[in-house]
Amino acid sequence: MIKGRCSRIAHCLAGVLIVLAVLSAPQFGTPLLAAATTEVGQTYEDGLRSLEAGDINAAISDLKNALRIDPDHVPSRLLIGRAYVITGDGASAEDSLERARDLGASDEQSLIPLAHAYLLQRKYDVLLETVLSGRGVPELEGQILVVRGLAYLGLRRLAEAERTFDDATELLPDSPEPLVGLARLALERGRTEDAEKFADDALVLVPADADAMHMKGEVEQARGELENALTFYDRAIASNARLVRARRARTRVLFKLGRLEDARTAVEELRKTSAFDPEMAYLQSRILR
Repeated sequence: MIKGRCSRIAHCLAGVLIVLAVLSAPQFGTPLLAAATTEVGQTYEDGLRSLEAGDINAAISDLKNALRIDPDHVPSRLLIGRAYVITGDGASAEDSLERARDLGASDEQSLIPLAHAYLLQRKYDVLLETVLSGRGVPELEGQILVVRGLAYLGLRRLAEAERTFDDATELLPDSPEPLVGLARLALERGRTEDAEKFADDALVLVPADADAMHMKGEVEQARGELENALTFYDRAIASNARLVRARRARTRVLFKLGRLEDARTAVEELRKTSAFDPEMAYLQSRILR
């Protein structure tokens, strides 16, 4: 649980994010329930539908309207926090999710998205100091181990990251997330064969897992096989169009391949929903030279 109230992620973390099936993804806790037929509830549900449809900007606008009607509406606070995580705006996500927790949101609903908000801001120490326990709920405990492993990776505490991901596999035996974490760790250590094996194992569990396909792309990119990497990034995006890190990686590869017009289009599309991405702003400036 959280004790008290309290960019760019390092490449080995890039986009923990976001494997996000917004309402039910296990790494973001329990699904958010639809609100009642009040004005704020109807506006919230507009945001919910927009988010399900992949229109993140419209969702944020709807949820801001809901919060103007009722600043203490917990479902809107939670959902807009998740939407901010998708866009890469960790600070706004943290503010909204902390407020939701102050208003009574449960750990199951808020703790993992809040951890991702910390990761976005590279607040690794804050995460490790505060995101500690799922209060005995096995799935939540496993998800907490995954985000803690990612924080250890961000701090390059690699042995601790490995132990944490290994422990997560025990609690989440049917989830690809700990295996993808181990793949990231292996790639960070320069062990591309191990990274590929962990990614393949994750795809055995969930054949359409976007994170695992993205990881396969990272392995191919580490080998210098840029066309193969692009294929896997495309598959990851086809599986989850909101997977920001796959779209970011795809854009970098397009730039390296000299496909500048495609890269420019990819940057423009990405910045529509990830305006807080300094790497894409830099890349856009390179392309426009």
